[in-house]
Amino acid sequence: MENEKSGVKLCWDSKGVNLPIPPQQMVQKQQVNPCTMSLNNVFIPAQNKISPQNCILQGNNVCIIPELIEQGMAGKFDLIYLDPPYLSNAVYKSRIPMGEGDESLWLERKIFDDAGTENMGEYLNELLHLFYMIKVLLSDKGSLFVHLDWHSSHYVKILLDEVFDRKHFINEIVWCYSGGSGSRNHFHRKHDVILWYSKTDQYIFNPQYRPYSEATRQRGLTKVKGDRYKLKEQGALLNDWWTDIGKILSPTAYENLKFPTQKPIKLLERLVATASHPGSLVGDFYCGSGTTAQVCHHMGRKYVICDCNPIAIQTCIQRMLRINADPFNLYSTLPDPDNHLKLGPMKIVPYNEEYNRVDIVLLDYKPKYSEIEIELNFNACIDFWEIGYEEHNTFISIVQILRPHRSFDYSLPTVASLLMSADIPPLKVKVRDVFGSTTQQDLQSLSTY
Repeated sequence: MENEKSGVKLCWDSKGVNLPIPPQQMVQKQQVNPCTMSLNNVFIPAQNKISPQNCILQGNNVCIIPELIEQGMAGKFDLIYLDPPYLSNAVYKSRIPMGEGDESLWLERKIFDDAGTENMGEYLNELLHLFYMIKVLLSDKGSLFVHLDWHSSHYVKILLDEVFDRKHFINEIVWCYSGGSGSRNHFHRKHDVILWYSKTDQYIFNPQYRPYSEATRQRGLTKVKGDRYKLKEQGALLNDWWTDIGKILSPTAYENLKFPTQKPIKLLERLVATASHPGSLVGDFYCGSGTTAQVCHHMGRKYVICDCNPIAIQTCIQRMLRINADPFNLYSTLPDPDNHLKLGPMKIVPYNEEYNRVDIVLLDYKPKYSEIEIELNFNACIDFWEIGYEEHNTFISIVQILRPHRSFDYSLPTVASLLMSADIPPLKVKVRDVFGSTTQQDLQSLSTY
């Protein structure tokens, strides 16, 4: 029966106790239309905006998912990927170099505390609650992939059996990787597991293949299995033990966004290719650096991703801007009015009959708090900044100003020049700093030449 429960259940003292739901944060809706400016040149913001189908959400997933269900998204997701905490008893930080040519100057930003096994009951309660809600979000052909390691995978497997029924357990995928380890008391722990569950028996499965070994290619299959068997053009059907995708280890790797829990693009590409189709809606509710969103963009899937950490959300936004993604909706915390932002007067210069040239200068910025005691140049404090306007209580971001390369030095452009139509709406500037804070200010003082 579809609702038949597993015969074995995991029990703990606080099981089923209502979760303390965190208070809802005040949020601002923003529509981001990627039009990035990395040099001091003139940009024409996109006039014909595409209605965004993709969302980046800042907040706790146990608050956000009920809202998604209320908005009619139950049964809409063909694939959901979760990379939750592992009970690793570790503090995850993002360590980034600051300044120009000074490798001794680093900024360390705490992303989250991953509690140890003493918080096992609370951890399992939260996941159990989350799994029930995710089952509601999944379509009848949908799949859930839960990414874990040795700390908690065995406990979580039993919870998933309870929620989805063990007959809907498809695979335990073992992702093997290399890298240094200082252990002297046990074998090096060099694999994660990804637990794959479907909602029903009719789930999407697109087989994936691996290249044949050189020995297999040379001898073929006929010597072993007879003339009826031939090597397939696409390769051998992939097994559940993956050794061909490495971790992001090099600090200078192109993929490396200096985010501690970042997963490789190839890993998510394989999961998305396996359990979804072009046009499918994909969810990631511990989205971290936004790998899932980037993969969905390149593979023609829609996405809804979520994280409660502001630095994670900013990493996702900038990542999508740098790949010139389609427009997306952003729900994030309101800008902080206490941060100090100083702008030069906006200058408007007639350019031709259709456009005016608008020059905007960022003069100074100081966050109201700092996690480091050293005095930083205001340029190095800023992650990136945006120019936009307000429409129906939504900030419409039309131009984003980034560094030429993803580095934290003094190279961020502080002047933006835009060609805009004569009926310019009241413009605003939004600054996103390296501490995950945002600040927004109106451009009201105009100088016309």
